[in-house]
Amino acid sequence: MSTADSVSPSLGEFLRAKRAAITPEMADLPPGRRRRTPGLRREEVATRASMGAAWYTALEQGRDVQPSDQALACLARALLLNETEREHLYALAGRPAPPRAIDNGSPVNPILQRLLDRMEPDPAYVMDAYWEVVARNAAAARLFSIERPGDRHPRNKLWWMFTHKRVETQRPTG
Repeated sequence: MSTADSVSPSLGEFLRAKRAAITPEMADLPPGRRRRTPGLRREEVATRASMGAAWYTALEQGRDVQPSDQALACLARALLLNETEREHLYALAGRPAPPRAIDNGSPVNPILQRLLDRMEPDPAYVMDAYWEVVARNAAAARLFSIERPGDRHPRNKLWWMFTHKRVETQRPTG
């Protein structure tokens, strides 16, 4: 493989810059006492992206490594990239970026919200592919503690499922 076919050297610069911009707190990591580098360490990014530290280091150093679409998607999540930065990451790697995700920040379709509201008193909610609650009625908000103050990811039901204690109810005896 020739040097022209390899990944752009600016990909490594981009990865280093994004890694340096993320504090351990932003990545839900303990701050640590002795950090010689600003931001995250290479090993921390590699762990967050579910890849080997040596492979990530080779990629960041601009060696002849060809990341797959899956590896780029994992890096985009690990480095907390927004949609524009994610597209730039793919372009630097010489790969077409997948289509943009649906914007969950947009308001809920009023027809969908009316349908959920009419289901009261039954709880009902709608989730996206990432288990984020995008619409719900009041009964669901009360029953499932959606948007409870103090939760780290208040609308993510997968997070809720694994971090909340299950309430045991007393079964009638006899």
